[in-house]
Amino acid sequence: MRKSIFYFILAFFSISLVACKKENLSIDKDPLVPREVARFVLARLTDSTKTFFIPANNGDYKIPVGFTTVSNEDRKITFSYTSTDATAGVQYQAPASVTIPAGKALDTLRLTGLFGGFSSASQIDTVVIRITDQGAAPSTAYILPTKITIYLRQFCDESSPVLSMFAGTYAHTNELFGTGAYGPYTTTMGVPVPLTATTAKISVSNIYDTGWGPIDFTLDWSNPAALKTTVIAGTVPGADAGDLNSAYAGLPVVVRAHATTPFGSFSGCTQTFTLYMQLGVGGLGYFSDVYRVILNR
Repeated sequence: MRKSIFYFILAFFSISLVACKKENLSIDKDPLVPREVARFVLARLTDSTKTFFIPANNGDYKIPVGFTTVSNEDRKITFSYTSTDATAGVQYQAPASVTIPAGKALDTLRLTGLFGGFSSASQIDTVVIRITDQGAAPSTAYILPTKITIYLRQFCDESSPVLSMFAGTYAHTNELFGTGAYGPYTTTMGVPVPLTATTAKISVSNIYDTGWGPIDFTLDWSNPAALKTTVIAGTVPGADAGDLNSAYAGLPVVVRAHATTPFGSFSGCTQTFTLYMQLGVGGLGYFSDVYRVILNR
């Protein structure tokens, strides 16, 4: 019996030593070493698709980027940019590479949005950014973000319109005079003239598509929820009332706000304008119908 107990204790002690030896080997012989792989650093995988609203003075969209390890040497990460609508130097600017300094694992890729490269806030361009050099060979064991899609568009605040953006042609102008619809045709707007902190004057040429104008209107954005346009009463330069009715040929065309629909509307973000007015013949009177003109780029 004593001999059996002795062998049992000896066996237990031997097993304990073996187990202890194996445990030490698993820790010391095969330490976990992360692989060096370049990637975008995102808080969530859903951050791989983002929208950048570009301010009027341009601005940078900042994307954290880096390696999975720290090195005592500088390392470079290169990128490719692809788009079916945005052009580098027109809608955006971005570097071909970012250098991660020695002793660091992270830095920032800055994509600069160019506000003036967009015709309006309704224009949305897409840029896909890819890391083209991941460092170590890609592996399915590493699910790291190496592609980001950025939607670029102008930041727009209806309470602070960028008036200079309104100037130019509106190739999709349509009108309604009574029940007679016409369009599309092209009108032209000059550079708006500020009147107060929340009003300006615009001048639109070729309304009625017979070379009239310009006809002047005021813009009022004092209430961003209800932007208003109002025609400025007067005689229309270059207009002949014979365009309205041959019986009035040779007489001037006059405009004023219509009593039933004195105000139109506009959006600085989409650059659309709805203009209402009442047409008349100088010295004779006004037509009863509302004349509506809608300007679209």
